[in-house]
Amino acid sequence: FFFFKQKTAYEMLRSLVGSEMCIRDSAETWVANRLQISLDKSYLAAACSLGVRIYDVNKISSTATYNFETYTNNVTGCGFQRDCKWIYACSEDGSIKIHDLRAQGFQRTYNNKEAINCIQLHPNEAEVIVGDQSGNIKVYDLVADKCRKTLTPSSDIGIRALSIAMNASLLVAVNSNGGCYTWQLKNDEICPLEQFSAHEDYILQVALSPNIKNMATCSADKTIKLWDIDDNGKIKLDKILYGHGKWVWDCVYSCDSEYLISCSSDQLSIIWRTETGDVIRKLYGHKKGVVCIALNDIY
Repeated sequence: FFFFKQKTAYEMLRSLVGSEMCIRDSAETWVANRLQISLDKSYLAAACSLGVRIYDVNKISSTATYNFETYTNNVTGCGFQRDCKWIYACSEDGSIKIHDLRAQGFQRTYNNKEAINCIQLHPNEAEVIVGDQSGNIKVYDLVADKCRKTLTPSSDIGIRALSIAMNASLLVAVNSNGGCYTWQLKNDEICPLEQFSAHEDYILQVALSPNIKNMATCSADKTIKLWDIDDNGKIKLDKILYGHGKWVWDCVYSCDSEYLISCSSDQLSIIWRTETGDVIRKLYGHKKGVVCIALNDIY
């Protein structure tokens, strides 16, 4: 269980990591596609063009503590196991891999025929869920060591992002045509709830709020949409946020669901108040487009 407290925008800034188009490690430059912060705030994981790089956030160093370079194409997603014993990652080379932070290489791998765009770890930490370029969503059972379920909500239309509720009650997927799909999760069953057009252009990210009452989608149409979720999992548009001048690549909720942080190709990150849609603060300073963002404000 996590205990959340109300925070100010200033307090959240101390827990926020943004990314320009690259991470500089010693003399080399790596394109960053996804960022994640470990639960204990000790490590930052970057899914890069040539692998996964893990940085110790308590050290003043641009050199990665761990490098996992076992991929042949862009790594598009990554994340930490709760106790930070291992990480999971996916790539456009079609692979899903589990890396033990106490060992080199990878300890487990699964091969998908199509490029994988996104990955989520189920809260039970026994399954990973991925979305691929052919429109498939696959559930891999880490205990049984196999793919146990395949969903195809949009054949040949790439799944761009996934989000799973913290209590494992709801799964959401979005695709390159602006479509949104939801499923109810109950035990081992995955039951479809609804599908609808959320944007008229690429949806680049979807995020369920920690309290599971709201959802955010961000798009190539330069907007962010906030959605209400009722007790039955039904979704209704609440408001549209305008403020970015180019594609909005990523967004993340604060742990109390009161704030949303977004980033865009316009080199800007914005902190929004979700209840009103007001801009709390604009974060300047990046010289290139900001394509991914990570936040860990759990106390």
